[in-house]
Amino acid sequence: MTRAAFALAGSVHVVDLLADESPARCLDDSGEAVDPRLSPDGEHVAYVRAGSVHLAGWEQGNRVLVSAHALRGER
Repeated sequence: MTRAAFALAGSVHVVDLLADESPARCLDDSGEAVDPRLSPDGEHVAYVRAGSVHLAGWEQGNRVLVSAHALRGER
């Protein structure tokens, strides 16, 4: 995998580590996103925002709510 995901000031970013001078791509700038994790193939990033798990695609940046309030134990 040649990508890395990170949170900065509540925003989720992904960067291609092998691209020359490629800037990080912001996938969510809500100000509440934390704990980003890349999928094994590096094509998606899962992260937590406001207690819910979200999934964003690297290419399109499409975001999907995966699980609402997952960290609060609500069902």
